[in-house]
Amino acid sequence: MTSRVTLRGQRSDDWDYLTALFARPEVIAITDELPYLADDVFRERYTGTTPGGHNLIGEISLPSGRKRFVGLARLNVSPQRQRHAGRLLFVPHPDYYGTETEDNFLVQVLQFAAEWLGLQRVEVTVCAEETRAHALYAQHGFASEATMRRYVFLQGAYRDAHVLAWLPNAPAPSAAPVISPPKLPSVDTASVTVRAAEADDTDAVAEVLAAGGALVSPRYVPYRSRASVRQALENPGENQRVLVAELDGALAGVAELRLHEGRRAHSADLTLITAPNADPAVREALLEAALDLGENWLQITRTVTHVYADQDAQAGWWLAHGFALEGTLQQAAYRAGQKVGLHIMARLREEITP
Repeated sequence: MTSRVTLRGQRSDDWDYLTALFARPEVIAITDELPYLADDVFRERYTGTTPGGHNLIGEISLPSGRKRFVGLARLNVSPQRQRHAGRLLFVPHPDYYGTETEDNFLVQVLQFAAEWLGLQRVEVTVCAEETRAHALYAQHGFASEATMRRYVFLQGAYRDAHVLAWLPNAPAPSAAPVISPPKLPSVDTASVTVRAAEADDTDAVAEVLAAGGALVSPRYVPYRSRASVRQALENPGENQRVLVAELDGALAGVAELRLHEGRRAHSADLTLITAPNADPAVREALLEAALDLGENWLQITRTVTHVYADQDAQAGWWLAHGFALEGTLQQAAYRAGQKVGLHIMARLREEITP
């Protein structure tokens, strides 16, 4: 008879188990971690002290009364307008693959997510070749929402990955949208100046974010303080690049590139926001500069953006610039009192005809 898995918080004496677990090739293949991480780097990543981070250790009881380590489940609750959702890294020990113990471990984690964290959406990212993991998640109610092309580097090749989501109270997903790229008019961007953002841009950037940020990206909320904007501009993250566009001496748009690391160092997330009723040249110039920076200078070959699922015109604009719709994340963000879906849209440099 299989012992029921119990959960507990991570302890300082778990490091030997965790480092051994993440050194296994089966585990490296299902995560985006690098092998041979230094001990201090590994501990920094898996302390569980980040805001919204919950590291759960699974255990079973042996007949002797001792506990046996089953694996790690890491739930990262998304911030602000996505706090109803969480991202799951589920790493059972390979000894338990395909067993009732693995099933029970996942059940306990999902119960914790729903009954204690109040999550209404839990998503996982699974490499396309991981058929065993796909079957496990499907058995527990996860549905495939997107296929992210060239998502992660593994054993010398780029691999696709799927986003799977568990939404216990959500209606059945609707059919995939059919969005056609429009034929965009030619736009002269010569009058637009794009440059790196500076701390002195705080007031202008705050105004652009306040006017349209929440309508473009779930990262932004209304009523953001000037102090928080200044802090972000003065102390950007090491993997963050912020550009601004000026037209007729006024700042009219902001673009942010967030670069990934390790086996995803070839990819970046792009957010682009312009002032309401801004000249179309501003948006075109910002996108051109952001793609030039990423693809021609930072070795980015996969650029990703998110578009609200009810904004077909926005999605069409990205399609017209070489992005492809990879899928729709159901009820992934909160906007104007409602949960809405997000399209994942990505541009692969290799697919762009010079």
